[in-house]
Amino acid sequence: MSSCRENYHSSTAQVQEVIFSMSKSYMTMNEIMSNIGFIHRTSFRENYFLSASGDGAIEPMYPQQPNHPKQKYRLTSSGEA
Repeated sequence: MSSCRENYHSSTAQVQEVIFSMSKSYMTMNEIMSNIGFIHRTSFRENYFLSASGDGAIEPMYPQQPNHPKQKYRLTSSGEA
């Protein structure tokens, strides 16, 4: 996948791409980015990840500590549907 993705703006199709790249197992942000070919963390987070997590499709391992050094994410039941 192209590294030009950071030029895209968030949309339903892009959020779905994040969701489809994930599983019920916890994954790091870097693993999720790698699955869909992203290299620019800030753009990925702002344009893709926050939309998916805001929709309730993704949940953090440490919800009370968003900056936890071992933070990982997984699909919720609604994200799987």
